[in-house]
This record gives sequence, structure tokens and C-alpha cells, in this order.
Amino acid sequence: EAFEQLSIIWELMGDAQKAFETQKLCISILNPRSMHAHGYNQISGDMDARALMNAEVGNATQLGVSQTALNSWRRYANLAVKTGDYVTALNALQQIIKLDPEDDDTRWDQAMLYNEQLGRPTRAVTILEEMRERRPTDVTLLTSIARLNHQIGKHDKATEAVQ
Repeated sequence: EAFEQLSIIWELMGDAQKAFETQKLCISILNPRSMHAHGYNQISGDMDARALMNAEVGNATQLGVSQTALNSWRRYANLAVKTGDYVTALNALQQIIKLDPEDDDTRWDQAMLYNEQLGRPTRAVTILEEMRERRPTDVTLLTSIARLNHQIGKHDKATEAVQ
């Protein structure tokens, strides 16, 4: 908790990079397996897909995952975005989703990051389509799916999304 507070102080002082590094330390203390056993490659910053698929995580409540841990991952993702480390942000968001698969807000953030920061609207559409299965009447979601499909030239899918 002290590192979490220090990270907040660094951010309030305007040093997002130090806040990010301190938050990374906080994450590794809260769950040391999270950055290594689940396949986090600190050299490339990538998550090994097999490690993610085999990670022993599930519904946050069912596993007794603390809200503190989820909030720490969320803060880590936000700080990664602020410092321009989008790959780390995506990795952190993926950890949140693995801990709490029903967290569509995090999926939304993940999709927007793919589209707006990484220029990968096709990946964003895939994520939003997965959400659509659970939220078929969400107008904001359907509009975003249509907009992104239009952006990538899939006009028939764009029309289908808003009908």
C-alpha cells in the first residue's frame, strides 16, 4: 500500500513516469506471479498467448481477487497509457480481464486503446463484437461497432450493427 500511495504522490507531482515505475513495483509485490508466471516478457513487453490461455484465473469474486489488486492493475494500465507504453497498458488490461472476465468496461478500454493509440481498428471490432454477445441492445456499443466497421471498409457489417 505504501508503494501505491507513493505512485499517487508521483502522479500528483506531475511525474507520470516515476508513478508508472512505482506502480509496476506495487503490482509485482501484490502478485509476484502476475508478471512472470503468466508469461510477461519484460524484454518485449508481450504476453505469451499460451500463458494467458492457461492462466489460473477466472471470475474475480469467485477467486476472491481483492478489489485492491484489480484497482492496482487499473492504475498500472492508466499510467502506462499516460507514459505512452501501450503494450504494457494492454497487458495490464488483459490481466484485469483474466481476473474479472465480466468486466466489459476494461474490454471497452482495451478496444479503444487498440483503435485510437495503436491504429488497429480490426482488433478493436473483434473485442467489441465479443461484448455485443453480452450486450446486444447497448446503443453506444453498436454505434462504435458500426463506426469502426465503416472505418475499415466493412460497410455491410456497419449497416448490420445498427439495424
